[in-house]
Amino acid sequence: SDTEGVPNCTPCGEGKTTFQDQSTNLRDCVTSCVVEESDRGTVMPPPQWNVPEGTKISISCDPGHTVPYGLQTLYGCGEEPPHCFAKCELEDLPDEILLIPYDMTRHLLHHGNSTTVMCANRYYYELTCDDGQVNWPDCANTSPHFSLIGNRIYILVAASLIL
Repeated sequence: SDTEGVPNCTPCGEGKTTFQDQSTNLRDCVTSCVVEESDRGTVMPPPQWNVPEGTKISISCDPGHTVPYGLQTLYGCGEEPPHCFAKCELEDLPDEILLIPYDMTRHLLHHGNSTTVMCANRYYYELTCDDGQVNWPDCANTSPHFSLIGNRIYILVAASLIL
């Protein structure tokens, strides 16, 4: 037989396994973890691989997607993996909207990030990226959050101006 003279593997308890061939030591039994698949990215090690719990997994988001700003793309197996969200590209701005500050690096927002815009009526609003969607203000039909008068910002509350 092929296994003659080969020591038997050590039986581990539920949810544990050995990752070393022909292990005969109970100390080699570790909690195992299955790598989860990402719906908008690629994980390494590959999905469905059985690895020791805590093994570092790298996620690379699909083009046009990213993990929320500030989150790492490396996580331990068994931890909640970061999710990939669609970025918000602010390319086709409506004519009445201007980004503040006007800066080309702000034309791309990560999920959960915000930027300030100014409508042609000089009212300012905050845009937030939500998985590729932007909450564009209706400049003509929305009451402003704050306004610029004489290069000073004033907050408008209940249609009265607080100076």
